[in-house]
Amino acid sequence: MGLGIPFQAGNLNISKTLQDWSCSSGCTPSFHCRLPRCTNVVFPTAFSGSGRVQVYVTVSHDEKFSRVHSPSAVWVQSVTTRGFEVCARESGIGSNGTGIINWLAFQGHPQMTRGSVTFSGIWTTETKCDKINLSQGFVGTPHVFVSAKYTRDTKPDDAMYIWLENVSSKSFEVCIREFLPFDGKHQDTVVDWFAFTGNGSEFNFSRAGEVNFPNSGIPKAENNYGFCQKAHFNTTFYASPIVLISVHHFYNPQVSVKSSSSPENNIVTAWVEEIGLTSMTICVKDLSGTGSKHDPLSVSYVVIGDIDPCLGVYCPSFGVCKTYSAHEARCVCNDSCPSYQDPVCSANGTTYNNECRYKLSYCRGLDNNTMYHPGSCEGFPFLRGRVELLHVPKWSESGCKTVIFPPYRFYPNKDVHVQLTVNHINLNDSVTVHHAITLWTENVNTQNFTVCAMQAGRNGNSFNPFATVDWMAYQGAPINAVGGKIKVQKWWSGTKCEDVTFPKDMFKEDPVTLVTAEHVRTGKKYDAALIWTEDTTKTSFK
Repeated sequence: MGLGIPFQAGNLNISKTLQDWSCSSGCTPSFHCRLPRCTNVVFPTAFSGSGRVQVYVTVSHDEKFSRVHSPSAVWVQSVTTRGFEVCARESGIGSNGTGIINWLAFQGHPQMTRGSVTFSGIWTTETKCDKINLSQGFVGTPHVFVSAKYTRDTKPDDAMYIWLENVSSKSFEVCIREFLPFDGKHQDTVVDWFAFTGNGSEFNFSRAGEVNFPNSGIPKAENNYGFCQKAHFNTTFYASPIVLISVHHFYNPQVSVKSSSSPENNIVTAWVEEIGLTSMTICVKDLSGTGSKHDPLSVSYVVIGDIDPCLGVYCPSFGVCKTYSAHEARCVCNDSCPSYQDPVCSANGTTYNNECRYKLSYCRGLDNNTMYHPGSCEGFPFLRGRVELLHVPKWSESGCKTVIFPPYRFYPNKDVHVQLTVNHINLNDSVTVHHAITLWTENVNTQNFTVCAMQAGRNGNSFNPFATVDWMAYQGAPINAVGGKIKVQKWWSGTKCEDVTFPKDMFKEDPVTLVTAEHVRTGKKYDAALIWTEDTTKTSFK
């Protein structure tokens, strides 16, 4: 990935780039695992000018992993404005093809504090430390990053562990130690460093921060006897970003009593186990091994990558955001629906195999109704029941009662029709012929309706209960049937008739017709009316 001058960054896979890199055979590392593997890296854009180019490298591993790896040593050489050579050397059984080298290169920045320290002379097994005094200092403790460099061709024994000690606003110490004990003599190691405070946004870094490792207790075997922590980016990247880390230790013999290892007798190292889109796992180790005496460590990190262009994008109509590149995203319909059957019903009565299929239809504009309930839709929604109306003392008054439907029985975008019939079944009187009662409905909707009744006859007998009403409610019509409603505009005394015509060729013989009055003007006790049908034929009725 190129950030443009003065910063450029990228990564490369160790096993694919460094030929014959495999350390997993046998019980101990094979001989070539002790040798460095080097490869050339060409900058996407050559740096201009004569300023010195600095390159920083960190080892990570593939996003998916099954174990915590062993530490590695990486360094650079032959750094020019066009590219550099990077070398890696692994410990333990190696990365087995998961090793990734992350790199960052820059030529200078007016706000960046940077420099180099050269470890000259010859040394062998001991730790070498050099103190760097910051001429201007920082407000607060800075993030400091270091990386080894050589100005000559390197040998296997040039591999070094590098860490920091006693980082403060005014100074820090750079420490190095040979990668393998008694590995030979060492000389001419150059350590480049840069330091800054804040979140790194002024340098085009996507994220910068610090992870603190208290290192309390005994390191676990599942962490390869190191300490590991997950660090969250608090954002989502388009692809796994590039990460640089640097570990530092604060040693104070009067305060730091847990560890018996001073810097000159210690090794501190850190690496990144996995880098995902939202987080990474960082691991650390020191020379205290499996014991319980480990000093706290801090790991500074820099994250460089493209933020997911779909982040924060809202797609209407059940659309999903799809990325086409690091800087291009569009809302599309998700057509990758599963094949399993988990039916849902939309508000217009359409059944879909599963919720994803419904959302796909809605997204494509084929259905603009909401999802109504889980399960299949009913082809002919239908309910029936019986309701008792209370005693009405005066002949001129009506009795009403509200009937509530069970939930999800009728579709919200369709009319509900109700048919009523008086049934004197509960009066236990098989001799008396009862007075006529007229029925009607009010406030019919998908949740409930109100049934009303009035007894005919000025001197009729009163009954208790006043009336039992059988009802059925439905939407649409069953097969080979038709339903609907007409509006009678004006009527009072006398008879008012309206013609209703059936669809052409709907019936082969005279049908049975059921009618019930629904009052639009509700709560009016004098609106009771008798309703009946006449002249029913195959094509119409009154």
